[in-house]
Amino acid sequence: MLRINNFFRSLASITAGSVYVFMMHPLLSMAQTNSSLASSLDDTVAKQAVAVPLIDADAFPDDSDSSQTIMGSARLQLVALLTKHGPRIGSGIIWRIFKPDKLGASPNLVKQLSVAAPDLKISPGTYIINAAFGLAYLTQTVNVKTYDHVKKKFVINAGGVRVDIKPRSKNLQGLVNSKFDLLDGELDQFGNFQPLLSDMRPGSVTRLNAGIYRIVSRLGDVNSVVSSEVTVEAGRLTEATVFHEVAKVTFKLTKSSGGDALAGAHWTLEARSGEVLIKTAGALPTHILAPGSYTIKAHLADIPYKRIFTVESGDNIEVEVTIE
Repeated sequence: MLRINNFFRSLASITAGSVYVFMMHPLLSMAQTNSSLASSLDDTVAKQAVAVPLIDADAFPDDSDSSQTIMGSARLQLVALLTKHGPRIGSGIIWRIFKPDKLGASPNLVKQLSVAAPDLKISPGTYIINAAFGLAYLTQTVNVKTYDHVKKKFVINAGGVRVDIKPRSKNLQGLVNSKFDLLDGELDQFGNFQPLLSDMRPGSVTRLNAGIYRIVSRLGDVNSVVSSEVTVEAGRLTEATVFHEVAKVTFKLTKSSGGDALAGAHWTLEARSGEVLIKTAGALPTHILAPGSYTIKAHLADIPYKRIFTVESGDNIEVEVTIE
């Protein structure tokens, strides 16, 4: 078996302050689950498992027909299993068959298939076969001799993760401007976590090899970012909810306190350090912020006005800047 390398990792990616809570469910067809928490945290999320195409058999399909082996060739049958003792995967698998390059370059792609269990006539030789199921994959070397009938199982050891992103405060439920990045949980040789997926919307299931991963979630478009670690187990769906400590703030430029919002204002929001966090325009711009102190600057007809303010988690406030 070949060690997973960056070449095959890139192939798999083609097909495809806060409390972090996750639950694990068997990866079965729409079955209501009663699994335990995979974390001892005090918050829970009750959901159902998702449908995954599985076949409750580990035998090779219809392998009685030996006529497929013809003069000078061999027969190769492939199946993918979710786990070592689990069922066959019935769909969603992409098979890529490569021929190694004798000069040590990247292997040459011979065939790509999306059938669940390929049954092939193939020339004798050595092949590198990659089976990808979402971002989960396995690569093995297979040697085929003339007139051989080779049956090869690929145990993907795949699980899944579904991410939800919420504000910690119940006062701010319903915020929808959220995304997350998924990274490899192990540091590379340069001390970085390698990105796997970027700008993902919450709610969808991502298929992954069993292992540790890092989720970097963002709520709003300014500075609420939470980094969390999650463990994916083979044959199970991990449901992760990331809670953000945030406040909702609407900015308003008026002639006097309590007055109507003035049109045509341009805004610059700065952190306490002076770092510019975001620039925007409009009469009543609204943003989601992490707790802390900020400076908001409003520009109207090239005249600047500013105000320093502080927000706490759960705040839903209007910050008024007056021109008096």
